[in-house]
Amino acid sequence: MIVGNPDDTEETIRENYEGFRDLDVDLNADLILTPYPKTQLREELMAEGLVTNPDNFSQYNGFWANVRTRHMSADELQFARWKYREPYSTYYRSTKALRRNYPLLTAFRRFVDIPFQRVKQTIRFRSMSERQIYEWYMRKYSRMNRFFDENGEESEASPPRPCEKATGT
Repeated sequence: MIVGNPDDTEETIRENYEGFRDLDVDLNADLILTPYPKTQLREELMAEGLVTNPDNFSQYNGFWANVRTRHMSADELQFARWKYREPYSTYYRSTKALRRNYPLLTAFRRFVDIPFQRVKQTIRFRSMSERQIYEWYMRKYSRMNRFFDENGEESEASPPRPCEKATGT
């Protein structure tokens, strides 16, 4: 599923995530609409003024909101995706297929892993608002989006492709 289409609202995003649950989808995959260079989509979004990050391509990976909708800012879009993604994600609920095909894994997740994760979250976030929790996660995810050059220095550029580094080009 792609969120961040020009007419998306917080309500339509929530409804789409509810659809994952209602359809008992085994694995959901969701991305935020990304205006990749040299695409017709980018040209259309730029013409409408919906691209909020036209230059920092290190954020062009489907996770970060580089666009806004006609009804939501980029920050509101990022927040809505975070807010509705977890409750409907298949990590915190087991589908029929998972329960049928992996009963031991399902039991472990249900009685050990998920309760442990929920207790850990409750302790970590006990005095934080929903918005503060979101900001904590975004800082965590942002650290995972950092790249380093061959000297170990932080770089804004995308990492080299393995074949480029191996051949020295």
